[in-house]
Amino acid sequence: MIDDNDAPLCAAAFFVGPPGADGCRRITMMDNGLSPRYRTGETLIAAPGQVAPGDDVLVAHTDGGFSVVRFVSASRAELAADNVNITGSIGTLPLAEIEGIQRIAASVHPDMAQLPAGAILESLEAAGQPNPTIH
Repeated sequence: MIDDNDAPLCAAAFFVGPPGADGCRRITMMDNGLSPRYRTGETLIAAPGQVAPGDDVLVAHTDGGFSVVRFVSASRAELAADNVNITGSIGTLPLAEIEGIQRIAASVHPDMAQLPAGAILESLEAAGQPNPTIH
């Protein structure tokens, strides 16, 4: 995904694991490319479900790649997204190049990353924290 300045919207190194039984994916940040929003060692949990403008999302591309971006809007033809750290760097991606989109539901400190994703999300929703950062 490219913005108006031909700079990547998502210039970070991260590892995306396979979906679990609950459909959630774990994203392990390998560098500070999305800092200060997300830092090296943090685990993000992407959950299936509706996304809304302003949500941070994991975009799965048809070529097997992934991006972590802020969802702006979607039309029948394309997705508009913003860099999670630089407001106003909106870029677009054709929907034909997107396999799926999941909302980043939580950011988990490395010490807590081994907890089951579903259990983390259930406990946070029960506490009334819809898009938390856990440290």
